[in-house]
Amino acid sequence: RDKIQCLAVAPGRFDLQLFAGAENIKSYNVTLKVLTSGKRMTSCHTLQHHKGPVACMVTHHHIPSDEKDLFQKGWRLYTGSVDRTIHVYETVFIGSAGINPDDPKPIAVLIGHK
Repeated sequence: RDKIQCLAVAPGRFDLQLFAGAENIKSYNVTLKVLTSGKRMTSCHTLQHHKGPVACMVTHHHIPSDEKDLFQKGWRLYTGSVDRTIHVYETVFIGSAGINPDDPKPIAVLIGHK
């Protein structure tokens, strides 16, 4: 079993979207009903784009500075891995119904530390 290394949250379609980082990233739709049900919550999506365990994550509300790009406004998930990359995802697509397991792909991959 994977040990959870990090957590991040962002507003979701229902209440909150919770992300748990380990060998991959699992996404959960968290609602008050789920929290008070006493039942185990299953993940709604798994992201497996990193080539190593995920070490850190953060969410950010992205608001473009140029008004013509406001369609890109929304929450983003930034994930850092021991593979020395940072992946950037638009959270609105994570866990969407009918999404294929390889999607959503990162909108950017930053290559860093050597």
